[in-house]
Amino acid sequence: MRTAELAALEIRAVASPGERAAICRVVLRALPAWFGNAEANRAYARQVRGLPCFAAFVGGAVVGFLALRLQGEDAAEIHVMGVLPEQQRRGIGRQLVAQCEQFCLARGIFLLTVKTLADTHPSPSYAKTRAFYASLGFVPQRITDEWGSGQPCLHMAKALEGEGIV
Repeated sequence: MRTAELAALEIRAVASPGERAAICRVVLRALPAWFGNAEANRAYARQVRGLPCFAAFVGGAVVGFLALRLQGEDAAEIHVMGVLPEQQRRGIGRQLVAQCEQFCLARGIFLLTVKTLADTHPSPSYAKTRAFYASLGFVPQRITDEWGSGQPCLHMAKALEGEGIV
């Protein structure tokens, strides 16, 4: 992202459950290669209402979001994340994850996980997703069938570095 664009980028926590759901619907609708299942998208919009959520804005318009599911006292999962297609590869996703990590560290959470489609599925879109998370330090942990036949779920994890952590 160019310096001027980075200056125009605002990442902020979204407090309103209704706004979280609306942002989720707008972004996921624009990403059919990743989120092409309308029923799943409705479920995400319902779920994010009760989750910590961060959104990225450029010129006041939403361009991406990330919702976080807390898992006990010391772990959290990126539950759902998306950046509008025309805004991808500009550092927005990286900034959303960085904000998420700061949120986690401030609460004593030192393990961040994410689930994505495994490489045993031929999706070129999800190959990009796996590469994105790997570039941020996430490492593959295991593949499960929790999403059903033909949808291999790859669990990835990242240890967050905070003060006093070795």
